[in-house]
Amino acid sequence: IEIAPNSTNIDEIPEDDLISVYPNPAESYIYVTLNSREENPVNYSLLNSSGQIIKKGNLEKGESKIFFPEGFSGTSFLHIYKNSRKLTEKIVVVK
Repeated sequence: IEIAPNSTNIDEIPEDDLISVYPNPAESYIYVTLNSREENPVNYSLLNSSGQIIKKGNLEKGESKIFFPEGFSGTSFLHIYKNSRKLTEKIVVVK
């Protein structure tokens, strides 16, 4: 077996396929910016610290605004699903 230096088996996310989530910490909502040429839908699930889904939906290309349920505070996890990949962002919600 020959191993090339500086090689990995991990697929890198293309530069034109960037996802950003802000602000963090958040108060009542977050923005998710999706820069992608992909035509397949991008879905999300927002979970509380116990792993319960508190919101889910689809993301549009460009900027999407996701509101937290009224009165929610604490740690949440945003799972973004695109093709066979999943991105997880930890988000702190403060009131």
